[in-house]
Amino acid sequence: MFDTKNPNRIVNFRPLLFIAVGFASGIFAFEVYRSLALPNVAFFAALVLIVGVVFLIFYSFFKGKSKARTLFILAFLMGLLRMGFALPQSVTSGDYQLSGTVSSISESSAYTVILTDASINDVSLKYKVKLNIRDRESDPPSVGDRIETRCFVKKEFVGYDISSLSMLSTGVGLSTWCKEYEVTERNRLPLTQWIASVRSALKNRIGELFKDNAPMVTAFLLGDRSGIDYGELESFRNTGTAHLLSLSGFHVGVITAGLMFLLPKRYPKLRFFAISLFLLLFCMLTGFAPSLVRASIMCVCLLLADVTEQRRDSLSSISLAAIVILAFSPYSLWSAGFRLSFAATIGIILFADCGIAKTGSPVLNRVLENSIVTFSAAAATVLISARYFGYVDTYTLPANVIAVPFYSLAISMSFGALLLGIPLPFVAKYFAWVPDKLIGGVNFVLSGIASLPYARLEVRTPLDICGFLMLLLMFMISPYVLRPIKHRLIISIPVIIMFLASIVMSAI
Repeated sequence: MFDTKNPNRIVNFRPLLFIAVGFASGIFAFEVYRSLALPNVAFFAALVLIVGVVFLIFYSFFKGKSKARTLFILAFLMGLLRMGFALPQSVTSGDYQLSGTVSSISESSAYTVILTDASINDVSLKYKVKLNIRDRESDPPSVGDRIETRCFVKKEFVGYDISSLSMLSTGVGLSTWCKEYEVTERNRLPLTQWIASVRSALKNRIGELFKDNAPMVTAFLLGDRSGIDYGELESFRNTGTAHLLSLSGFHVGVITAGLMFLLPKRYPKLRFFAISLFLLLFCMLTGFAPSLVRASIMCVCLLLADVTEQRRDSLSSISLAAIVILAFSPYSLWSAGFRLSFAATIGIILFADCGIAKTGSPVLNRVLENSIVTFSAAAATVLISARYFGYVDTYTLPANVIAVPFYSLAISMSFGALLLGIPLPFVAKYFAWVPDKLIGGVNFVLSGIASLPYARLEVRTPLDICGFLMLLLMFMISPYVLRPIKHRLIISIPVIIMFLASIVMSAI
């Protein structure tokens, strides 16, 4: 990893990395600047000040690297511009005439829907609307229905509020409720309706193939956790394994590994197009969750590197994924799923390949590797988890070391059983018995770990900046900074001071 020709070089020049960091910084800076609620002149002055501070920090750190500075500043300005276009309309609380097309229905309630192409008092909205229907006696609407209603707006976008920003990260800008509604048109979204019908058919097939653990398999393969028992969910949360129930790189890696095993390595183009098409359909089926899109883009980059015979670079591929997601949905930057997924992956990229002493046992080597991966991901996400959930999990490391390999096998076998169930449902039912029992056994172990004392520790909610500084600190001491470890620790001192200051401010 070290640059022997130029030992004073700080870090490899990765254009996508600088663009991604600059773009995300511009998005974040715009929202901070907007939350100040200053007059127009002061607004502009605050924005100029933020841009100037970011520029000075970046210029001093990458002094002499004109390409890096130029890319960062341009991307930073593009981030500001993108947020300007994404800025939601302001709607105060009150009664309004609402119309829109049902694009999705909540997994937990058929009377909670998301409306797209919405308008309020005949004014078109740039975002989706969440509508909760109070009349539970009438039939619920279906995907593709165009509905009209008199609604009450109970949640509007206000400043730098984490709940409002999280809501906007899903594309929803308003939360409303109504007593009753009227369907004015049907079948307006044929593609969305088809995806919903396929998803429903797959859920039914999973229910037929698996018995007690059908809700778990549905979560693993479709991202729907609504059927999982509350006690089981708490076991996952208290052991730091809840990420296994959210579609992410773990699931994409397990499933695509199986597809790559089936497709010959000597046909890289076939692998690339077949797996890329599968991942596109998979993302469509699951609603383009940010963590899944991130993993899919990284996987496609990996396959493309094989086709073009280029060197794989995980840091560049995850940067490309961030650019694509934030370009389409800049408010994803405040999504818990986005932050946790990217932070965990960055932690793994930075330290998973740092090298460990090999032992004589392949099994022990595998356990050590899994431990490093788990620790890297946990260290990168601990403050972000505390920011969103208000607690940290004590037994994350042993729980993940146990659960990840067994769930990897269970997910791949469940996926195989689901595919086998299309032509041979009778055979698939017997094949599904193994992953069904495997999932049940691991769940039993996790429930035991979750019942141990101090499994969950309540903590003060840290500031947003804490998680970012943790990632920056991990990057500064990682092998990606091309200097000896002593030099890396020295240049990390300012970051350490800022990190400790942010922790103290969070505790006050």
